[in-house]
Amino acid sequence: MKKFGFVSLVLLFTGPIGLAQYGAFTRYNDVSFTQYYSSPIYLNPAFAGYDGSSRISTAYRYQGRGQSSNFQTVNGSYDRMIGKTHGVAVNYQFNFADGTAQTHALSFVYAPAIRLFKNKLVISPAIELGWRHGYLDVSKIPPYEPRMFSPWPSIYYPPSYTSTTDVFDMSAGLLLSHSNFTYGASFQHLTQPNISFVKPDEFYNGIAKLPIKYTAHLSYLGDVSERFKLSPSTIFINQQDFTELQSTLTFYVYGARIGLGFRNSFNNPDAMLFMLGYQGHGFRVAYSYDLYVSSITNNLGASHEASLAYVFNFKKSENRKGVSLINF
Repeated sequence: MKKFGFVSLVLLFTGPIGLAQYGAFTRYNDVSFTQYYSSPIYLNPAFAGYDGSSRISTAYRYQGRGQSSNFQTVNGSYDRMIGKTHGVAVNYQFNFADGTAQTHALSFVYAPAIRLFKNKLVISPAIELGWRHGYLDVSKIPPYEPRMFSPWPSIYYPPSYTSTTDVFDMSAGLLLSHSNFTYGASFQHLTQPNISFVKPDEFYNGIAKLPIKYTAHLSYLGDVSERFKLSPSTIFINQQDFTELQSTLTFYVYGARIGLGFRNSFNNPDAMLFMLGYQGHGFRVAYSYDLYVSSITNNLGASHEASLAYVFNFKKSENRKGVSLINF
């Protein structure tokens, strides 16, 4: 009980989204955004400097979990292109789970642009180095948490028990763009840091590694006219036992963006996705809502996301890594 209870806390601490992650105490997964492209550095560090100038991107996700609890995530990044070659970025993320568990993650990215065939093909590898800080307060854990299907092991720890973790993390990415295609892959948590809050004892070895997260993404921009565009995109994620596929179709009409999508965890259909936003004059703002469609997700409540981004000197596009994206 002692071991399983605290592994459950680690699960809460990481803020998962897929239903395949619930009820299994050995799965630790990163939070997933519905608006993937609104958190570009979190999606793939190779997006650093993508717009050819300075860019600020922010996103907020509220992920309800029925009547008793919720997860909240804030992500913010700043990236820019130095000259035509050097893409750099800094990314910060904060996860908050009912006041019980918190994480802060700060990372720095370098993603050079390799331009071939007179800039018709751009290849950008990336390296990301970061630090993660976690905080756990047992005093705020209820004596029984129904969604984890077992009582918390409060008999083992005093009500005032708290714990923190500080770990080094490393990720990598690769981005390719040519014509109106943009695609790439990222490999996060290559160091598989130990994020356990519990010291080793006779019941538990004190190890809870954050598994490597593999992400592949593809998008295409269809220019019907200057004021009407459409863009299909697909994102595939695998992290330990959790696999997710999200496909989205985005329409751009006179600056307004409308997106419809579907997310599938492969074990079961997860959610229909509805997105609405505006893009123009360097600004991007958006809101999205997840409508859960699986019968086993009815107790999860609602999930909402909001994002805001601004690109400085947005008219200067000669140093871009690819076409202007309209995806969420």
